[in-house]
Amino acid sequence: MLFDAAGCLRRFDTPEEICQEFFNTRKQLYIDRKRFLEGMLSAQSDRLSEQARFILMKINNQIDIENKRKTVIVEQLVKHKFKPDPVKKWKELQKKRELEMCGEAAPESDEEDGDEQENEDGDVPVPKTKSALDKKVGSRVKSLGQ
Repeated sequence: MLFDAAGCLRRFDTPEEICQEFFNTRKQLYIDRKRFLEGMLSAQSDRLSEQARFILMKINNQIDIENKRKTVIVEQLVKHKFKPDPVKKWKELQKKRELEMCGEAAPESDEEDGDEQENEDGDVPVPKTKSALDKKVGSRVKSLGQ
């Protein structure tokens, strides 16, 4: 009597049966880990591609951020079709999948339901992409503009 991969007591008749159970479990875990790492590397690659594109646009004077307000910079990023942080989006997706696999209900946020959300002031609705890019801009890009 031994515990199997699910944590249940199980009777194994031969040592080969124990090894087979172990090998199948490990193989599945390796496959899951590989899928996870491929997704993470893909998201990081997307992020670096967006950063390189931004730098090239800045060098070629296709995007102007000097002495501009944060909202103007964000509008330029949206106009040039920059994506919000792909790594953050991928991590949120993984967290949601993990919650679904565990059987826990993932809380649905209001931001996902509508096309627009309110900004910090609560006055003017801002498209989701703009809000996500606004957070992405942060102090680094703002410091470039000053």
